[in-house]
Amino acid sequence: MLKILGFVEAVASFALFGLMTLVCSSITSRWLFNLPLSDWFDFSRLLLGIAVFWGIAAACARDDHIRGDIVWNHLSLRLQHWVDAFGRVLILIFVAALIWKLFEKTADVHATGQETAELRLKIWPFYGLAWLSTLLAGTVLVLQIWLGIHRFRERTTTAGPQDEAVQ
Repeated sequence: MLKILGFVEAVASFALFGLMTLVCSSITSRWLFNLPLSDWFDFSRLLLGIAVFWGIAAACARDDHIRGDIVWNHLSLRLQHWVDAFGRVLILIFVAALIWKLFEKTADVHATGQETAELRLKIWPFYGLAWLSTLLAGTVLVLQIWLGIHRFRERTTTAGPQDEAVQ
């Protein structure tokens, strides 16, 4: 799991680095030489999309997203588990909708043959790369939900009445 997480974070990092390099290079070349880079705007928005979607996948894989810790800290372990499970299911619903809509968009961009404005490069691979990240995020969320259920079952079957009182 750590290797997959490292790969996901690396893709997001490279996309963000590419975006930063592209924008800075275009601004510098336009300012110094009055020569902007071709399709810099198209590539910058496509790289931004890749960075954001792979960042979402990394947040889901790390289980490191926003939570209501103020309330969660005062709950019992059993209720904390249920709140975590409910949150993961909600995020999974959102990610499933994102998977579906981004797949439709990727298929539409591929079918229409959309290209960048100046270099006429196909843009569907960028959309496909972003869609892969949503698919990965959904897979990770399903795995986390399944592992959470499995851990909860183990805790409830191995914990005796004394253990639950301590928790």
